[in-house]
Amino acid sequence: MTGYKVKVSVELVECNESISDSPTKQQDGSFNMVISEKDAVSIDKCEKTILQTAYPTIRSALSEHLTGVSQKKAGEMSEAGEQVIQNSCPYKVDGEAGRFAFFTHSILKGADVRYNTGQDVFSCLHGKEYYRTTGFKEIALIYGDTEESYRKTTRLINRIRYQEKDGTPSRTLHEATEREGTALLEHITKKSEQILSRHGFEETGIYQEENPEYTQSVPVFLDQEKIDDAVSLCTEVCGFSDGYIDNPIGYEDPSETINIAVDDVNVKDRKITEFRGRKEPRIQGNTHITQSLVFLTTGQNMS
Repeated sequence: MTGYKVKVSVELVECNESISDSPTKQQDGSFNMVISEKDAVSIDKCEKTILQTAYPTIRSALSEHLTGVSQKKAGEMSEAGEQVIQNSCPYKVDGEAGRFAFFTHSILKGADVRYNTGQDVFSCLHGKEYYRTTGFKEIALIYGDTEESYRKTTRLINRIRYQEKDGTPSRTLHEATEREGTALLEHITKKSEQILSRHGFEETGIYQEENPEYTQSVPVFLDQEKIDDAVSLCTEVCGFSDGYIDNPIGYEDPSETINIAVDDVNVKDRKITEFRGRKEPRIQGNTHITQSLVFLTTGQNMS
């Protein structure tokens, strides 16, 4: 099976050429940048120059490779009498390495397009749309605009990619983030509906079948011994009145019961690391029993 070898070579060699402020592309496809002898002994200057030269090289290599792959795929799919042409509009990519473009190809059978690598090999784009790589989404969405503003995020990622002039605009990132979020919500909604339907629930959430596991109406409570242990642990340092201890509502077993509720506090995780020399187990969730146990161990009403 044919593979592709990725070769990377970075060299800093002495030369007598003129000093340059930006990388220039050579005839062999590589990029060069010449720095002064003074900058050559500076760690900061060397690092910046190498990265400033590397990113254009990476983008150029990706563009040339993907153009070649497109042409090869079209050639493999073409038949006798058909023509392979290069599409006029470049295929645009916004990636972790920066923004770049490459050319896709079509197979013409007479005047009709029978095959188009811009749709049949790569994801179909519309208008001025860019294909956004998973690496771009990770740095721009997960670590980017979910933490900072769109403007700050675009300034950061364009600086990291050494593409401050032709990088991603903040408005474009805003629109892309909104579309990504909408698509994710639609996927979650569709997946939830499929799960409910597969287990016999209507769209309204009403169960229509007769599985006894879903029709259990009698709550399962914790053993009194476990409740007494929790009360005993708390009363060593907290003073509870009899009204609090004699709780008329039972504490349901979280391994058997799930009562989902949303409150103003939205407790997700409570953990007491040390409590009179004993490590307290982690308490998670917003279920009824979890809120009850949080009350026992902290003395605060979380309902």
